[in-house]
Amino acid sequence: MYIFEKKPFFIGIFLFSAFLSGCSFNYNDGLDYERAVPDMVFMEASAGRYENAQLSMLFSARLLEIYDTDRIWAGEGVFFTEYSGNGAETIEAEGSAGVMLINDEAEIYSLGMGASFYVVSDSIYLRAPDLRWQKKQHHLSAPHAGLVEIEKDDGSIIRGTGFFADTLSHSYSFENEVSGILSRETGESDENSGQVPENDTNQDGTENEQIP
Repeated sequence: MYIFEKKPFFIGIFLFSAFLSGCSFNYNDGLDYERAVPDMVFMEASAGRYENAQLSMLFSARLLEIYDTDRIWAGEGVFFTEYSGNGAETIEAEGSAGVMLINDEAEIYSLGMGASFYVVSDSIYLRAPDLRWQKKQHHLSAPHAGLVEIEKDDGSIIRGTGFFADTLSHSYSFENEVSGILSRETGESDENSGQVPENDTNQDGTENEQIP
């Protein structure tokens, strides 16, 4: 169930088709293009989603289109907060996107045209042109060739392609080569290398390792 703070305006702007043409994922599985006309359009909308009387998501959008038949939402200029649904309103993730497509039935959130995502439990920020969040599976991914940048609170910054994450098991991986800076506590060994890299030691006792 969603609760809105703005009344709908019916206007001739269809974000759905623009989203499909502007992003790298295949978003049209199971959708009927002949019916791809929004049932409702909201300007400067804010909404909250509730599951079992518990808040599960808050989001705002400059423009929001709702396709009731397919249970698809398309938003422009979107900011959102995901909650864990454990009754304590614990924030699970936060993010923003130039455009976002929501498959409400499958709980899949497709972010495009400049996306950011913050995994609160791991203190990890992600930035990419496109990201997909599969909430039920706790999977976060990007198109195979899409460049993703990961930044941690300790100063580590990793960039690469072929990104996939399982936020439930706290695992993050890149299929292809990565580059960036990995910050580690002084004295830690590098299990992935047979030689000690040249590091810069910070004032807080951490070291910055340059990744090729």
